[in-house]
Amino acid sequence: MNGDLFGINFVPDGRDVQECFMSEMLGNQYFLARNFEKALQQYEAVLDNAPVDEKIRKKLIICYCEVGNVDAAVALFDQVIHTNIDIIALTDVVSEDCPCPELLERMKWYEKVAANSFDFYCIVGMLSLYCDLNNSLKYFSTAQKLRPYDQRISRILKTIRSYHRTHTTL
Repeated sequence: MNGDLFGINFVPDGRDVQECFMSEMLGNQYFLARNFEKALQQYEAVLDNAPVDEKIRKKLIICYCEVGNVDAAVALFDQVIHTNIDIIALTDVVSEDCPCPELLERMKWYEKVAANSFDFYCIVGMLSLYCDLNNSLKYFSTAQKLRPYDQRISRILKTIRSYHRTHTTL
């Protein structure tokens, strides 16, 4: 049975709609408190029952980055930007209380140390798309140089470049 709660389509597979809603609300509280590990647990529970909830997937990418699960972050990021890149690229970091600017500021200190880290450049590339399209391109281009045959990174770069061409003025 499908449920619609505040415009979100839930398919409660063994869990009721209220439980999904409570997991989302708790996840949001953890996310706002920057407790990404606990937010991740709650958001994954929601996605088990609402796999296309873009708001949750958008936050889940950040959580995966922050707990160091880069493969899961890149896989989900790839899915989201191929479905609708605007979900991330048009983030209003102020009204959405997006942590990306503060996370990116913190990561600047690691760039020299992580000069050859594919994971570092993927994380910074993903987080940058929430607030700076050009930096996202820069960091994913560096990641591609480190792993030129990584098809997923090539696909991500192609999507971001295409978006960049159609959304920037000369």
